[in-house]
Amino acid sequence: MSRAATFPLRNFYQNQGVAELYMVYGRSGCGKLGLSVARSHASGSERDQLSRRILTTAGVLLPILAKHIEVCGRSKLVVDALSSLRTIEKVLATTSNLPHRLQQVRARFIFGISASLIASDAGLSVETVMSYRKRLYQRLGVASHRELIIWYLGVYDEAVSITGSDLFAP
Repeated sequence: MSRAATFPLRNFYQNQGVAELYMVYGRSGCGKLGLSVARSHASGSERDQLSRRILTTAGVLLPILAKHIEVCGRSKLVVDALSSLRTIEKVLATTSNLPHRLQQVRARFIFGISASLIASDAGLSVETVMSYRKRLYQRLGVASHRELIIWYLGVYDEAVSITGSDLFAP
């Protein structure tokens, strides 16, 4: 940045009461990261203490920032993976040789359909659907719906990386 360009920036920070601006940079799997921390006026010992805190927390803040960026980037994957029952069924068809009825129930649980609606739709009793769910959880080694979704997202991610995302488009 040229010297002439720094004067308006310096004036802006002074008008905002910023005495110092700390810049922390790092690299992660998602590229280069930068974090700016502005500080208002502080005395010498407070300034030194703040500088040490920023330096010690930068090692934690940058990985948190990188994870946030990664998760935001994956949000499209999650939407694509869970927005269509047809997509869920296609992905799950590549995973195991479960009986057809059990595959239907598994896909509908992942899609977020309740046990009573699954029972009504499939012509089963609610108890049978609950029994299927229990059996599925045991086979997959999961203990909750949340863990089932996490398991499925892993399967989806692997299937997309192997076959290409077009295969599973809704």
